[in-house]
Amino acid sequence: MRLVIISMLGPADLYVLRHVLERWPTATILRPVDVRRPGTPPRRRRWHRLLTAPHLLARGWLRAQVRRRIDRYADRTTRAALLGEGPHAAMLPPHLEVPVWALRDGTFATRLADLAPDILLLVSAPLLPPEILAVPRRPTLNLHHGIAPAYRGEGCNYHALAHEDWEQLGITLHRATPGIDRGALYVQARIALDPGDDDATVMVKGARLAAREVVALLEAMQHGRMAGRRQPRGRLWRYDDWTLRSWIRRAWRRHVLKRNPPHLEERVTRWYAPENRLPARATRTSPGRDPIRSGPGSA
Repeated sequence: MRLVIISMLGPADLYVLRHVLERWPTATILRPVDVRRPGTPPRRRRWHRLLTAPHLLARGWLRAQVRRRIDRYADRTTRAALLGEGPHAAMLPPHLEVPVWALRDGTFATRLADLAPDILLLVSAPLLPPEILAVPRRPTLNLHHGIAPAYRGEGCNYHALAHEDWEQLGITLHRATPGIDRGALYVQARIALDPGDDDATVMVKGARLAAREVVALLEAMQHGRMAGRRQPRGRLWRYDDWTLRSWIRRAWRRHVLKRNPPHLEERVTRWYAPENRLPARATRTSPGRDPIRSGPGSA
């Protein structure tokens, strides 16, 4: 099986990919890099921002600083827990770098076709156009950190923590489509939850769960096209949904009111079977109600 992987190669991504590469060592890894497209003029400074009210500028600056510190803590904790310490812990596997603009406008489709992939695996990859997704012989697989459709988009496990939506913390494997996390569901996996869990520990547990489920799904996809389950309507979360108010509210609940996550067992639901045996049947590894539902404020 020819496997091509597109990934930003963050700490959690590396952990998942190391397990994948143990099974498919000849897989090709493509890493998107954000570089300016040749012939594009440099971005001009937006002087009109100087006219923004001072309190709005201060709030935006403070929001960026707080988010940066949270991300650094999560990255450091995740890297130590998943990859270990030492100079060799975070070494990147052999990979090719591809400009993000080439992926987004479909100009890379011809070069991708030369690799003749059977399966394209996306792990923290940018949104791809139909020209890229149509290249592999089998459906493109996307790993999403969050439980879709209730939490689609960016920072989904953080938003689930902020809303104390404990049953929606985990990962989703679904078919990649031009929409954001809207493709047919293959796997929903809720992590085992403990009262001391935070952003970093949720990411660590999600990566460990994802490594196991990605390999299992790829093994199944080797034998043919898989049929998943169509997603119902949910909610799309974006980076701008993260606010200082939500962060302060969550910190107050956790450190002052002592409202910590409950003990929850891991739950994995799978919806994949060969397409000639439709409909795909859901299989669970632990009891629980159907995790497909809408999250807070869902449409």
